[in-house]
Amino acid sequence: MMSAHFDAGGERKFMLSFISIDNFALIDHLEVEFRPGLNLITGETGSGKSIIVDAVALLTGSRASQEMIRQGSDTARVEGIFALTAEHPALTRLAALDSASLEQEGQLIIRREISAGGTNKIFINGRLSTLSLLSEVGALLVDIHGQHDQQLLLQPRYHLEFLDLFGENRQLCQEVAETYRHLSGLRTRLREIQSHEQERLRQIDLFRFQLEDIDRLNLEPGVEETLKNERDLLASSEKRLQVSQAAYRLLYEDESSLFSFLDNVEQKVQLLSTLDRSFEKDSEKLREIRYQIEEIGYRLRDYSDTVEFSPGRFEHIEERLAEIQKAKRKYGNSVDEILAYQEDIEHQLEHLMHQERHVDSLTKELQDISSKYLELADSLSSKRHQDAGRLKERVEKELSDLAMETTRFEARVQSDREAGNESGIDRVEFLISPNPGEDL
Repeated sequence: MMSAHFDAGGERKFMLSFISIDNFALIDHLEVEFRPGLNLITGETGSGKSIIVDAVALLTGSRASQEMIRQGSDTARVEGIFALTAEHPALTRLAALDSASLEQEGQLIIRREISAGGTNKIFINGRLSTLSLLSEVGALLVDIHGQHDQQLLLQPRYHLEFLDLFGENRQLCQEVAETYRHLSGLRTRLREIQSHEQERLRQIDLFRFQLEDIDRLNLEPGVEETLKNERDLLASSEKRLQVSQAAYRLLYEDESSLFSFLDNVEQKVQLLSTLDRSFEKDSEKLREIRYQIEEIGYRLRDYSDTVEFSPGRFEHIEERLAEIQKAKRKYGNSVDEILAYQEDIEHQLEHLMHQERHVDSLTKELQDISSKYLELADSLSSKRHQDAGRLKERVEKELSDLAMETTRFEARVQSDREAGNESGIDRVEFLISPNPGEDL
């Protein structure tokens, strides 16, 4: 016996509308289109009625075997179309898992292919699927009742969904589930951040130490070249003093200096220009040369007065260059690279410091979403308790109409705000006492 599910008012919620069978057991090819209401398949023993039931069982997640392939064939195929409403839990579950395309509005198409080579395949709305997923979805589609088969109604894990379907709680259930997923995501993000807290603090200490180490050097572009030039000048102070003083004496100070020689030549050429005007320009050129030499002489004299050797300054420069060289081994191959590294770890330090503020923000958001979740879950729980009372009345009325007036039924709702999940804070179980005096 196979059954479709109905709501409390008798409206058909879904049904198996079509099945196609190829090379399955004794069946070569068979197509059956089911109509709303009661469909009966009758026939003599051995006519193949149970084969159709087995084919439907394949569509709902039972295991396939090569023995199911019709003799002489390499593959067997079973395909079924289920007409569903948009709120059906099978579609909701598939949508949540993003495991099947829902383009076929109002339909769920399941196909099983069995191969003699062992490469069996499952398709849900044209997309490859797994047997475990099909079993989960199939349990929501069809009850197959037999002498040794259990009904879906006897599995308490589905009772909550049944109660919500009866109470038409789809919208509120969706809000609770979405809020819980948001809440769960926030908890995960906080755990991840907090689990790395020790590493974050270690990085903060390291970056702060490195920034202090670099700041202490007071680096700027070109500083190394400037220090090297000054060091070289200090190292050559004595030699520069000797050379500048000797050049000054030869140029200006000695009796036979170049300046004295040029001054004598200039006087002779000037006298010559008074006798021969063609030498006037030469006399002017000699005067300019003498002025230039005189200027160079003054500069050499002043320069030698400024040359000095400072052992303290030389040692300071050597120490700075050694520190820069040490920093280059740790932070970069040049001063420019060290400055770039400094800027980079400043940004990283700011990000790490921001995480602490981010934790405070996430904690506040977590509290807000947790309050919202509990508020929605409490509303859903209150509605479920009301639904459970209405369901009890409806079921016991139906039982009374079946001459089972003394049978008691209860949809027991147990609420635990500490054990909330996507379904809310409730656990639902259907209980029955068919005989007077027996416990539910």
